[in-house]
Parts: sequence; structure tokens; C-alpha cells
Amino acid sequence: MLIELYWLIGRYVSQKIKFSAWGENVIENLSKYLLTKDPSIKGFSARNIWRMKQFYETYKDNKFLSAVLTEISWTNHLHILSKTKSIEEKQFYLKLAAKYHYSEREFGRIIDSGTFERTMLANQKLSAVLTEFPINAKNVFKDIYLFEFIGISQIWTIPCSGGQSWL
Repeated sequence: MLIELYWLIGRYVSQKIKFSAWGENVIENLSKYLLTKDPSIKGFSARNIWRMKQFYETYKDNKFLSAVLTEISWTNHLHILSKTKSIEEKQFYLKLAAKYHYSEREFGRIIDSGTFERTMLANQKLSAVLTEFPINAKNVFKDIYLFEFIGISQIWTIPCSGGQSWL
């Protein structure tokens, strides 16, 4: 599988950089070498090889995520690596992507709209009644609504009586 290959390449590069004093030029040369050996292969630019290293180093100490890592696309991994800060946030989005199998565009929108922050804030605001509810109410209520899907590109004002307007 592609994700497993990228994991192994990331591990190899990470270890070579750590123990053999590899630098940026070595990665550039590796990328050029791979592309000259087989010009039809894709995904082995120097930038992507650095991402493979980042991918490996981000999750190498997290054994319970190993099954989830192979369930989502490389592009969705790149969204997570580039747009999240904490390991908790990464775990949240990994599990979400594995569960719902989002497309690249949908998943990018989910991260960009701050789903993790909204979910965690909503969990902190649960009332005492909901925390004692027999069914777990975590991650059920969110108090921010996003309507970018309706495609309105400008703010519309609606005239009201008395010369005022609503947004």
C-alpha cells in the first residue's frame, strides 16, 4: 500500500539524516535519481520525500494509530500534517477521516472550518444534566454554524421598516 511505502521511506530518510548526517542536497539527489531511473513514477519530489519523513516522525511513537494511518489517503494526511498543531488534533482528524472516508476537498474544508476546536469547546460547555445523561453526549452539540455550502459570496442586507436593515 502507498501509505506503508511512504512510512518506510520516511523512516529510512529520518534514520539516515539522524545517523549519517544526510542533508538537503542528499534528498534532492535522491529525488532526481528516482525520477531519472523511472520518469513515470509520481510522488517522489524532494518536497514529498521531506513530507514522508515528517509523516514518520509525527506518528512513530504512537503505536495505537498504526491501523488508522493506512485507512486514509496521502492527500488527507498532508492536510493533517500541514494544518494541525497538536497530536490530539491530528488524532481527532485521523479518526474522523478513517470513519467517514472524506474526499480531499471535503476533508480540507472540515479542517479549515475548525471542527476540532468547535468540538472540544462544545464538550467543555456541556451542562451538568448532559454529563450525567445515560448516553455519552460528547461531540454531539456544537454551537457554531457554518453555511459556506450555500455559496453566498457577499453579505446581503434585508431592508426593514424604520430604515434599518438586517444582515
